[in-house]
Amino acid sequence: MSRSILKKILRKTNKSGTTNIYKKIYMILPCFHKKVHFIFQPYLFLIKLDLTFFIIFYSFMLFIREKNGFYFGGFEEFNDSSILSGFSILKSNKDPLNFALHTDDNESFVLSCREKFFKSLSINPKNLISLIQTHSSNIFIPSIKDRGKGSISLTDAPKADAILISIPDIPCMILTADCIPFFIRAKNSSIAGLVHSGWKGCKEKILLKFIKILIDKYKIPPKDILIGAGPYIKECCYEVSEEFTELFPKDFFKTRDNKIYFDLFKASIYDILELKIPEKNILNTNYCTCCNKEMFPSWRRDKTIQRMASFIMIKS
Repeated sequence: MSRSILKKILRKTNKSGTTNIYKKIYMILPCFHKKVHFIFQPYLFLIKLDLTFFIIFYSFMLFIREKNGFYFGGFEEFNDSSILSGFSILKSNKDPLNFALHTDDNESFVLSCREKFFKSLSINPKNLISLIQTHSSNIFIPSIKDRGKGSISLTDAPKADAILISIPDIPCMILTADCIPFFIRAKNSSIAGLVHSGWKGCKEKILLKFIKILIDKYKIPPKDILIGAGPYIKECCYEVSEEFTELFPKDFFKTRDNKIYFDLFKASIYDILELKIPEKNILNTNYCTCCNKEMFPSWRRDKTIQRMASFIMIKS
């Protein structure tokens, strides 16, 4: 397929009517199973390397940016004048970048990674709240005095798998290497948070619990709640045992080549759909941590000690 033909097709599929759609390309990145990710606004194109065919489907505004030597990605819907958020990206699979103090990596190195990365985003790393994640359904709601807990040591880090903030200038971080980092914010309100959802947290309904707090305690209408899933291990790679299928409904599993695969995203959001949150408010990066070795750490793939950082902060 020639570039000129491709450009004509892209123009026709752009509902906004923009003709110079190539100017909307953010970055070209390796993706699942020898495909290439072309990220556009507002379309996502998966095109095989031989360019013999392509699949087009509606997406959202996802960005990949570089700042002071560090790469990070995120949702445009979660970045504006009132909020800053995103997730870290490796430059390559050999990139020495780790944000986890609990994985037996060199502590000085990890603290250096945290300091350099967050300073590149104009975030004071000393104000960072970092959790001790235990695959629970515990949700931490910090006060101003909690700012900085877990930033340089695990000794004062809160034990929880989600954090909900309503106070400006308290940057928060969760760590993942296959689990889903959920970004959550309330439209027209200074309330946001992060949820770490692996299969155990999913089973404990941590995301549902978080959303119910927004609705019941903070009186946020479901239509004003935005949810974004950062990179995680997708069903293409999340192979599980026959025994594991007893933990969740069969709709969350697929069988391929006599192997069973689990859809962690589908299982995680299943319960919250009953809360009448519009499906358009639930975003998915569609990045698989296990497939994208150049971009993300994956415990399933490498048994790595590296962890990806997902962060969020309400601006003052």
